[in-house]
Amino acid sequence: MNKLEKKYKAMVPKEFKLESITHVNFDPHPYTIGIKHINQANEQYCGVLGEDVMIAIPCANPGCNLSYDEHKSDHVMILSLSCDVLESKVAELLKIIVHEINKDKIDGFAFVKNGFNFIKEEERNKNGSTGGHTMVDNKRLP
Repeated sequence: MNKLEKKYKAMVPKEFKLESITHVNFDPHPYTIGIKHINQANEQYCGVLGEDVMIAIPCANPGCNLSYDEHKSDHVMILSLSCDVLESKVAELLKIIVHEINKDKIDGFAFVKNGFNFIKEEERNKNGSTGGHTMVDNKRLP
């Protein structure tokens, strides 16, 4: 678990579970570290391979001479649901952490399927059903 994941694990509302915080949608590809990066880190930074080294040396991917800053990606928080949640409540629940994720340059959220669902208000009202379960305060109970 990285530093940001530790920070947000306790901050994420209980209706969600933090799976990870990672980079996705690389353009043109993930920045590649090669032997030149390792050598410079050893010679100038006591072996610490930090952002200074990556900024100083272009990508090591064969045929790519782009700088570190020319490699783009989306930094996202990947969440799963820990219960069924009304769609109308999702934005309200995540507003709690939006200010913090903006400070940490996290671009947005992605959700993974895990058996719990986003429930449309009209579906809940129309048939009173939540898939054979009872919803109490946005929690699915057996």
